Amino acid sequence: MIFSAVVAVGLAWLLGTLTVSLLWPRIRSVRMDLSLILPLGIGLGLGLTSALYFAASLVFENPARISTVTEVLVSAVLAWCLWRRPPSSAIDARPATAWLPRTWFGLLIVTIFGQVAILAAVATARAYKAEPLGSWDGWAIWNMHARFMFRGSANWPELLRQPAIAWTHADYPLLVPASVARVWAWVGRDAPSASGLVSAMFGVATVGLLIAATARLRSRLIALIGGLLLLGTPFFVTFSSNEHADIPLGFFMLATVALLALSDREPPARGLSALAGLAAGMAAWTKNEGLLFAVVVGFTWVGYEWSRGSRWTIGAFLSGLVAALLPVIYFKISLAPPNDVVSGQLVERLGGLFDGSRHLLILDALGRDLTRFGEWRVAPFLAMLLPLIGPGWQRLSRREWLVAVVIGLMLAGYYGIYLLTPWDLGWHLSFSLVRLLLQLWPAVIFFWCLAVTLPVSPAAAASPVDDRGSRRAVVFAGLLFVNAGLAGVGLTLLGRQLAPNELSRTRIDGTEVSAIVGDGWSARETYGRTTWIWSKGKSTLWLRISGDRPPIARTLTFAMRSLGPRIVTVTIGDRIVWRGEVGEQLMPVETTRLELPPGLTAVVFSTDSPGVLESASPDARALTFAVYSVSVK
Repeated sequence: MIFSAVVAVGLAWLLGTLTVSLLWPRIRSVRMDLSLILPLGIGLGLGLTSALYFAASLVFENPARISTVTEVLVSAVLAWCLWRRPPSSAIDARPATAWLPRTWFGLLIVTIFGQVAILAAVATARAYKAEPLGSWDGWAIWNMHARFMFRGSANWPELLRQPAIAWTHADYPLLVPASVARVWAWVGRDAPSASGLVSAMFGVATVGLLIAATARLRSRLIALIGGLLLLGTPFFVTFSSNEHADIPLGFFMLATVALLALSDREPPARGLSALAGLAAGMAAWTKNEGLLFAVVVGFTWVGYEWSRGSRWTIGAFLSGLVAALLPVIYFKISLAPPNDVVSGQLVERLGGLFDGSRHLLILDALGRDLTRFGEWRVAPFLAMLLPLIGPGWQRLSRREWLVAVVIGLMLAGYYGIYLLTPWDLGWHLSFSLVRLLLQLWPAVIFFWCLAVTLPVSPAAAASPVDDRGSRRAVVFAGLLFVNAGLAGVGLTLLGRQLAPNELSRTRIDGTEVSAIVGDGWSARETYGRTTWIWSKGKSTLWLRISGDRPPIARTLTFAMRSLGPRIVTVTIGDRIVWRGEVGEQLMPVETTRLELPPGLTAVVFSTDSPGVLESASPDARALTFAVYSVSVK
């Protein structure tokens, strides 16, 4: 099964790599630029094959056969064209550099990066193991739409228009669902490992592209620091396998701005501009926010090139953009239901642009999510500012400054959408803002790398550690030994991740307190950093207190909501610790002080009303109330 999935992804990678190679500047050697071409090939290949599978699924009962034949034929034609292409006479003018840096600082960065890469791979695998079906967006949106394509024959678009599934955002573009459905078709069933592989490959491609593009424009050392910053973002690592579309969208945003920045160094830039347009169009094919990105980067880039008189470059960019937008345009016009944010009484909502309370709420949420962005314990933003103090800004070209312009316009666009949203603004910000920031994060790191000035003197940077290979090998081995210890600490920390049956785990005054799912609950669900669980009517939550200390007074906190008004009672033994009315709005709850002894304590949740079916499906759950973000303090 996994072999079939790997072959399917490998064929997409081959098609993407051949496409990128054929459009690569002829003055460059494809072999010398494989570090750039290969990560671009992963994302663009998955995007191209998703469009082919989507088109085939509209016409054929078994789209996998025709799409596979098409992929093989197109790959053969591209390979033949590449083979017939005259060999490059390019000579890399940059001086050859050794694989190992010649400074202590460089050796340290290389070894730390290797250790962090291993930890990131382990964390990604553990995140997949904890949520093999993906998090909320994974199973409720992308995988559901993929199942429509995989199981629904040529009439699958009719399923998207069913009112019962309007909550799945049926208007979202289909790059991720089509990619997953295509791999499932190769495997023969909707295997979670296949969809997890597609998701993880975009994470790998994002890291590889960031490092390769920065190494080309700046240096390998700065590139590794940028890659270290991205891999050191826990939010990015855990999202890489849980099938949110934010990681693929972040890849295409990074690919677009990186290619546009690279085109300043590789004239003529028509091939890179066409690839940039293709990546921007695939961002629109990935998620609705990608449509905004395509508009922003299109106007920004075309305006800049028009001012320089580069008509051929504009034509190449627009050609790639239009080609990638074709499936998006057809899907939006012919198949997708209206978008809930821009449809309806949009004119009446224009008053939100001048509502001061909405501006304050957005700015407050932005400050909150920037402070805790990435799920770091200590945000590195201040440390990121320090290397920018210096002459680094002066070496930014005008095209490189456009990266910052695009990022700023995207933030402004997100801000405007929040002002006009028809949803409750507080709820909308809580469940989406941090993921919008994640989409832009790889591009932000890329721009930071372009402007960074390393905190070492030119003399130190030029002085070798030792010219003798044996001495350098000893230094490198010593650093590996030190960082192996750091890796051990990191793996220990990874071992503290929540088990599948845990809702929370905290440590208070040396005592570990865990909230464990008992009887009467549905499966645990997560969305971003929020974890919740639905009760079937009467449910038990176990609080486990480690150690043998005497009972200590604690307070149990959580939030609750229901699909309709109901009374919920929380008891421990014969004692009622909380009772109240729960409705559709999320309500914070704090119990009375509880004397919690070591071991297990049963907390029983019950309600006075039966459950409500979540949908019209025969397999729909009868939901009573949900408990969110359980903690003990």
